[in-house]
Amino acid sequence: GTATIDTTKAHSGTHSLKVVSSGGYNNHIFYGVSNLTALGSGPDIYGRYWANFDIAFNQDHTTHMMMADPVAEALNMGGQFGVLNWGRASDDAIMPDGSQDSVAESIPINADTWYCIEFYLSRSTGQIDTWVNGTAVVSLTTPQPRWGTTYIPNPTNWGLGWESYAVDPNTVWFDDIALGTSRLGC
Repeated sequence: GTATIDTTKAHSGTHSLKVVSSGGYNNHIFYGVSNLTALGSGPDIYGRYWANFDIAFNQDHTTHMMMADPVAEALNMGGQFGVLNWGRASDDAIMPDGSQDSVAESIPINADTWYCIEFYLSRSTGQIDTWVNGTAVVSLTTPQPRWGTTYIPNPTNWGLGWESYAVDPNTVWFDDIALGTSRLGC
């Protein structure tokens, strides 16, 4: 895959990060922060970014935000079952859990639409919260039955990009990207 600064599409201003992947697990790329120590040792990590996907999410499993984590191996956000989801590599646990009810409570991701995606991770309690376009998404908030109550995220890095665990190509534009220790808002 490739990651470039682009001027063809932006949420605000004139530039965005454009990620292009022809699909497949070995054609992925992530661009971001290699060390989260700049956020300090406090428990709270907040993130916000705007994303525009050239191709709508389908049933396949994909990732567009990834963090290395000593327990989860990789903690990621992406899509499965046509909606936004969280995933852990260590045990393949996803949130929502894939049931019809939980998937219906998530957000379908359409093509050529800007989405403001916000998240919160607590490195002390394990709480994970997610907002899309300023609205909380209950099925992307812990606790969730399949995730249990003992997982505490402690990411060491953070990146945006595209990875498909099938053959799903996509082009994604990211804009207005921020990390912090308090909620950033859309």
